[in-house]
Order: sequence, then C-alpha cells, then structure tokens
Amino acid sequence: MIGAWIGYIWMQNVELKNASLVEMGPGTGLMMEDILRATSNIKGFHQNINLYLLERSENLKKMQKEKLQKFNINIEWI
Repeated sequence: MIGAWIGYIWMQNVELKNASLVEMGPGTGLMMEDILRATSNIKGFHQNINLYLLERSENLKKMQKEKLQKFNINIEWI
C-alpha cells in the first residue's frame, strides 16, 4: 500500500527527476522490498529515485543488500 501511494504521488508530481526516498531504520529490508516491488511497473520510477537507507547495523545492512539486490536501483546506505 505504501509503495502504491509513493508511486501515485510521484506520478502526480510530473514524474520527478532525482527524487529521494529515505527509510530510517529499514530493519531486514522487507518494507523497502515491498515498496520497490509495488513501484517496479511505474515507468521511470526506479531510474529517477535516489534511495537512501539509514542503518547502523552491519548485519542488517547485509540482509538489506541481499534482499534488495534484485531491483535495478541505486541504493546508498547512510
């Protein structure tokens, strides 16, 4: 549902270029995986989003990387 809403807002704003999507404390990456799956058919969305995940735990970063690597999107951990 969150992914559908984010995609809707993005399309309503004339398909923003270089928009940032930030998740603080992404845990295992499950919610971001759902968001990216929900937005995967929105033309241009993944190519124009800068994704930032705020995570301190190296173990969780590893889990997130494994879970999200299937999406062709640039992800930066901060």
